[in-house]
Amino acid sequence: YCIIMRPRYSDMFIRIHHYLLQAGTYNKNKKEGGANGCLLNDADMQEDDVNYFMDAPLKTLKALKDFWHSHPDTCMKISSADMLQFAIYFATVRQSGTPGLNESKFDHLKYNFEWGRPDERECDPAWVENLPKNQMGGEFGGPITTRCLVAGKEIRDKLMDRNGFSAEEAVALIGAHTIGMTRNIFGEDHKGVWTPSGADDATPEGPDFNNEFHSYFFEKVPATKTYSFAVDPLPFSDVFPNWFREEDDEENFLDTDMVLAFPSQDESVHPSFHKFTRKFAEDNDYFLDTFFRALDKMSKLGVRARLSKPLECRINCSGGSLTDSQVRDLRGKLSKALDEAEEAVHEVQLERKEEIKTLTTPVDMASWYMNEWTADGLI
Repeated sequence: YCIIMRPRYSDMFIRIHHYLLQAGTYNKNKKEGGANGCLLNDADMQEDDVNYFMDAPLKTLKALKDFWHSHPDTCMKISSADMLQFAIYFATVRQSGTPGLNESKFDHLKYNFEWGRPDERECDPAWVENLPKNQMGGEFGGPITTRCLVAGKEIRDKLMDRNGFSAEEAVALIGAHTIGMTRNIFGEDHKGVWTPSGADDATPEGPDFNNEFHSYFFEKVPATKTYSFAVDPLPFSDVFPNWFREEDDEENFLDTDMVLAFPSQDESVHPSFHKFTRKFAEDNDYFLDTFFRALDKMSKLGVRARLSKPLECRINCSGGSLTDSQVRDLRGKLSKALDEAEEAVHEVQLERKEEIKTLTTPVDMASWYMNEWTADGLI
């Protein structure tokens, strides 16, 4: 309902899953973290700096959960773990194909999602260390080649070695950026989409979830190797410490995005992700199929309980419909939650002034390269 009210928030629900949701905190080697509801229930985890700007989706999900549990016709209680997972599932299903809800999508959402994740009672904020981050490749950025190596290693270490995804699944999940925006991390003056499909007004129903993120690398980026891109990072007009910006179209790409565009410089550090990027760029149906299979896998990381699809209500409840009064009540609660979240973002941004200044100071490209560099590397 929050997305129907304000479609622009669909990208936030995707980000809450892909980078910040507990599913990404899963470490298969230590058997810790996972899709356990901690982000919605644990204040310490919410306050970790990796979870900046999650106030909007978290506050709206909390309002929805409370409303659901207070409704007289509610037939079942929903865990925070299930609530978080369903949010991303709803957002991506709603925005894929033709954005919006129709009868087919409604039935798909109603009958295909699996419920039953229990909430973790002993959350550990240290689990956020298992989440992938867009780190700097060195002091104040470093050479683009080094930055890409660091970014590729981060994807391998976190999404593959800890979360347990294949390289193809990792590339598919990062494709959620098609529907995303960098709204706050680089400050108000540098907000931007990854691709035109991610714009709030891309369609009358909000962003359009497709393979445009992957096709961007082959349609807009001339370079075919990391070294070539390092020498001439087109189409981007600005190079920052760990991200790139095309100012005219207000498009932002992270180092962890750009490493997906080129063959690996060193297969011992990370695999070549670009071959999967190309497959997804060439076939939208294949991308969406791979994405939703990987999403289903992510939604079950660390879950030991038996999940099940919904069953018919066995108690006497009419279910489903809301009265006009209840609709107004819910709308008011969601609007209040979103307004409070925007205030919280403003406060965080005031505290981040120096960090934003660092992140948005252009890199002096000439200082990183020597005369003997070519598009293929060192002579």
